[in-house]
Amino acid sequence: MEFLLRDGGTETVADTEGSSLSSTPHGGQTSPCGVEFREPKISLVLEDEMDEKRVTGELKKVAGQVEAAAGDLTGDRETEAEGRATELQGTVENLVGQAKDTASDLAGQAGELARDALRTGRERLPSADEAYRRGNAAVRSHVETMPLASLVVALGAGYLLGLLIHRRE
Repeated sequence: MEFLLRDGGTETVADTEGSSLSSTPHGGQTSPCGVEFREPKISLVLEDEMDEKRVTGELKKVAGQVEAAAGDLTGDRETEAEGRATELQGTVENLVGQAKDTASDLAGQAGELARDALRTGRERLPSADEAYRRGNAAVRSHVETMPLASLVVALGAGYLLGLLIHRRE
C-alpha cells in the first residue's frame, strides 16, 4: 500500500513494504480468489515536528490490519499472516519514531536549561565571564611557552588528586 506524506512543502511517497521511497503510483492487484484490490493513497499533513517513522509506522499498522481482515474474510491464511506481520512491523516502526521524538525533546529541554543556567550565571556574576577569559589566556600562554613543564604540572596535580580520592575510601 502506498501513502503520500505532506510535511510543509515537501511531499514524500512511502509504501508499507518498507522498500525505497518513490513517486510512482501502484496499480491494482488481484487476489487469489479473483477480487481486484485498488491501493488507496492516503494524504497526511504533519502539523508539528514529529519523526516520519511514527507516521509511516502507524500507516503500516493500519494497512496490516486491513490486509489481515481481508485475508480473514476471504479465508486466505497467507494474506492474513502477511497482514499481521505488516501490522507488527508498523507498530515497531511507530515505537522507534516515538523514541526518537522523546530523545529529541529531551535534548531540546537540556539545551534550554543550559542556556538558562548560563544566562542566570552571567546576570548574577557579570565579571565571572571576564575572569574566565583572563585566566584562560594566562594558562594558555604558559602552556604554549613551556609545554613540557605544563605537562609535568598537570600529571603531578592528577597524581595528587588521585591520592586524595583513594585515601578517603
